[in-house]
Amino acid sequence: MNAGLKCGRAPISVGPTEIVNVVHNIWATMFQRPIATSARVEPIQDDHWTGCVHITGPWCGTVHVRLTVPLATRLAGIMFAMDEDDLSLEEISDAVGEVANMTGGNLKTLMGYPATFSTPEVALGEAHVLLQRRSFVPLFEMTFYTDGDPFVVHIVECATGSEA
Repeated sequence: MNAGLKCGRAPISVGPTEIVNVVHNIWATMFQRPIATSARVEPIQDDHWTGCVHITGPWCGTVHVRLTVPLATRLAGIMFAMDEDDLSLEEISDAVGEVANMTGGNLKTLMGYPATFSTPEVALGEAHVLLQRRSFVPLFEMTFYTDGDPFVVHIVECATGSEA
């Protein structure tokens, strides 16, 4: 992120249907995996990976994607065409960051705003916290399932008056 940029005050121009469609399209094209949605958000209880990207422009927010360790490992195996047992933590981290990047990038494109897009940040663990310098307001959160594993897409927007 660029320090000192004011977050925009424009409302997000995409809704839950578009967000769900973006996630479905990524899973279908990148991973050839069907996904299902859940009517309620179900927390991932065990160790998990979180990837996030920040969008700053007329609309300002963060897109988080939380994946179970087995799912993140499986996706990395698909992305790198490798056996899951041969993957390093760095390769799994790269795959998680790319999933967040694809999700945020597709949403940024749908918004139609010129915006700055951060490089992905990635964390691993059960109770990790990604600390932010800004205040955020929850905007969207949904649990999806693929191959029996849950993953969560969570979008927050920058609170009015916060700085990027």
